[in-house]
Amino acid sequence: MIWLKEPTTPHMGTATSPKKRLCKDFTEEILREIEISSGKARSALLVVAVLIATVTFQAGVNPP
Repeated sequence: MIWLKEPTTPHMGTATSPKKRLCKDFTEEILREIEISSGKARSALLVVAVLIATVTFQAGVNPP
């Protein structure tokens, strides 16, 4: 099987167009924001879980 490269025209070149670059930059920014926000959510859930575990342990050690 012979693999052929896509034909290039003088106006296409190897550089990406500004529109494609803008779309790629926007996509990367959105993915970074999702990663940061999911990290923040994970941290908040960890804090809540530790507080619940602490209250449960204290209730078991010192019953009302």
